[in-house]
Amino acid sequence: LDSGKTSDLGMVRMIETVMTKTSGLSESDLCRTIVASGYDINPTPLYKLTRSATVAARNEEVTTLVTAIKEARNLYIATLISWLNNVLPRDVDEIVFCGGTADYLKKELNSRYSATPCIWHGGVIVPDAVDTYKLGTRLTDAYGMFLYFMSGSSSVGEVA
Repeated sequence: LDSGKTSDLGMVRMIETVMTKTSGLSESDLCRTIVASGYDINPTPLYKLTRSATVAARNEEVTTLVTAIKEARNLYIATLISWLNNVLPRDVDEIVFCGGTADYLKKELNSRYSATPCIWHGGVIVPDAVDTYKLGTRLTDAYGMFLYFMSGSSSVGEVA
């Protein structure tokens, strides 16, 4: 694997796609609510984003949001997998996925890479003293790299 490969494929790209299919919703509100609605898209949290006065109109807004989230997620995972297929060698022994987006897309990533062991968060546990905003696994990628660089080790697993 070439060092220095990166992309701008963070979950914000998926959120931006949802924003193009809806109107007037902020990135932060959408992200928080999409995560709260979960992978199966429980519509209940989405009602917090509705602005209509009638129940029927709010239901329609939620239906639009659910459709937008599903379409954006499908596009996002297709784009992410395409990028991974271009940068990952065919003969890797394992793939380490980290961060909140990895959790959100775990089902698709496990399915796509079922022939390769997928390691989730690489054994990195972010201490409460570091995770003061309770971001959980959203910090594992950054914290794992921090541990790696601070240790001077050749393996994050040696310091996690």
